[in-house]
Amino acid sequence: MSKLKLSEQFRLNFEQLKSTCNNNPQTLVTFFGEKPEFEKLARSLKQVDDQIDRVSTFRKLHPQVSPEFIRDWKEYLYKWKSQVEYVDLWHLLSINLFDEPDFRPLTYDEYKKNTGNITGVEPPDPYNDDSFDPRSHDGGSAISQMIDLVGDQGQTRRDNAMDEADDFISNTYLIGVEAIEYLENVIGIDIARVFDRWNKLPPVFVPRHVSDKNGLSEKGSLFALFEEAVRAYIVGSPGAAIAMCRSLLEMVLREHYLVNETTERDSLHDVINLAVARYDHLNAKRLHSLRMDANTVLHQFALTGKLRDDDEVTILQFFKDLKFYIERAPSK
Repeated sequence: MSKLKLSEQFRLNFEQLKSTCNNNPQTLVTFFGEKPEFEKLARSLKQVDDQIDRVSTFRKLHPQVSPEFIRDWKEYLYKWKSQVEYVDLWHLLSINLFDEPDFRPLTYDEYKKNTGNITGVEPPDPYNDDSFDPRSHDGGSAISQMIDLVGDQGQTRRDNAMDEADDFISNTYLIGVEAIEYLENVIGIDIARVFDRWNKLPPVFVPRHVSDKNGLSEKGSLFALFEEAVRAYIVGSPGAAIAMCRSLLEMVLREHYLVNETTERDSLHDVINLAVARYDHLNAKRLHSLRMDANTVLHQFALTGKLRDDDEVTILQFFKDLKFYIERAPSK
């Protein structure tokens, strides 16, 4: 028997949990203490969720995804995820660590309110962490910690050098630190912001019928253009990022929404109007807003070479909107 794909395992576990809880997430958080099977199913589903989340820290575009997975994943994120996390964490939430006489575990509503204040990643703790986890660790802080330590050790070894081996090691350390400083201060790559931007990007699950029309590495394909847009965004090249996002929007509409239409000579403005007329889930105001926002950012950047405070937010929102249009692209 062949092993299930991660997406298939997710759908199976999710369906089992929904069926057992009568398709009601409130049933899960209300009765999981009385019904061990609720907790078991929730934990199994959370394990698959964690695996999908981990995969998404290494790439943002996922090809050949079934429309059924995309549908179920959205339902899980918006209706079930916080309840599943609460049940999965119950063994920790219910520990009375300091033997408080009036202790009681957080209710689900209290847990949900408190988790809204959690920022996500944090600096790694080298005393307890022995590897980098992109889901929970701040990559910029990790590199900063390494630079400080290597720089201090390199300078100490140089000051107390006893032989050529000490010179070699100290020079290697300090040259590496200076190279990173050159990368940031001269070339202009803000390493901390690179990690931050990468973490903010949503994963995009590309339906099979969209994937089938695009080679994964073919130059000019949706995948290649999306990857270029991501790289431009994370290294802080807003003009290139917004230009490629605009091109991606045009490509998705022409090749996946208006596939049977002749639109080569039509402007993006006209392409948007044609697509909106054919598909109810497309919003003309939103699409034209994206088009005009892209034009504004490109015009502003051409004049000043600088981003406005809200331009980066605009670019990130463009990626989020592209996710919606790609995942909802019609199959026919």
